Amino acid sequence: MDLNGTSAGTEIRFLVEIDMQKIRSFLKNSKGATAIEYGLIAALIAVAAIAAMRGIGTQLNTTFSNVQTKMANNPG
Repeated sequence: MDLNGTSAGTEIRFLVEIDMQKIRSFLKNSKGATAIEYGLIAALIAVAAIAAMRGIGTQLNTTFSNVQTKMANNPG
């Protein structure tokens, strides 16, 4: 027993009960899951945008190269 008249076992059980309550409330909280879902959606959109821009960039490069070649071969 300590100075307050409680045993160490009672205090440990009380602390474990408080921790279990925190864990239960954390598992019930869906805000974290929603934030993760939005993050995954944003990442997917970013990957799709990068892939599309890379393809468009290649096409633009080819087009400008063709224009440059035609202008160099036909000066007037």
